[in-house]
Amino acid sequence: MKKKLSVNLGCGSRFHQDWLNFDFVSKSKDVIAADLRNGIPVADATVNVVYSSHVLEHFSRSKVTHFLKDIYRILEPGGILRIVVPDLEQIVRAYIEQLDKAKIGNNSGLVRSDWLVHELLDQIQRNTSGGETIQWWNQDPIPEADYIYERLGDEFLNYVRSKKQTNFQISFLTHCKIFIRSVMRNILDLFLKILGYSLEMAEIGKFRLGGEVHYWMYDSVSLGELLRQNGFVNIRVCRSNESSIPNFNSYCLDIDENGKTRKPDSLFIEASKKS
Repeated sequence: MKKKLSVNLGCGSRFHQDWLNFDFVSKSKDVIAADLRNGIPVADATVNVVYSSHVLEHFSRSKVTHFLKDIYRILEPGGILRIVVPDLEQIVRAYIEQLDKAKIGNNSGLVRSDWLVHELLDQIQRNTSGGETIQWWNQDPIPEADYIYERLGDEFLNYVRSKKQTNFQISFLTHCKIFIRSVMRNILDLFLKILGYSLEMAEIGKFRLGGEVHYWMYDSVSLGELLRQNGFVNIRVCRSNESSIPNFNSYCLDIDENGKTRKPDSLFIEASKKS
């Protein structure tokens, strides 16, 4: 009997070796490097399950439809798509709740509502890696750290842990590398200015097209309608630990080994290809 094929698109560091895992950059033998903007390198109607977490928002609106149609193409009839994105509705409702508290003089509400603006907009508008979010997280102490952890889960906790482990001592060789890089930047900037451009313009353009920024946000209604427009049926919102995919929780993609949600700020939706 032919083994069912499950595919994880844009897996990052969260994947299972029993799946076919794709990401833009591979850092594991169990992950295949592929630019998913150019299509999914899988044959038609050969996949039983497709999972994609916090990937869709990185596609421009003009490319989202192509991506979903490609997922539909590789799914076998009746195959399941589970898609996870930052939940626009959840962020907006949380923002309004904290803003109302701020309006009556609640300082925690003031700080939290400010954070939620960062959460909502920073990854859309940023021009450098990490943006203003990293600036917030680099404060000591981090304002409303418990609240941010409650909302973002492992993403925030892992950054805090890595920050504590970072060695900030800079060697003489590192100083030399920084100096040489600065000289080269100045030369390149001068050359680009002769052509009517600037190094800043080039760096921003490269960054904006590099895959970190978000191009759109979704709620259950807009994402459900987008899936419907691209042929999917049986569309439903799920909890992180709920799925129609057999034994899904055992793969620990949306929950950890203790059953805790990895990305609490998420919207979880499943749909299927027509049988």
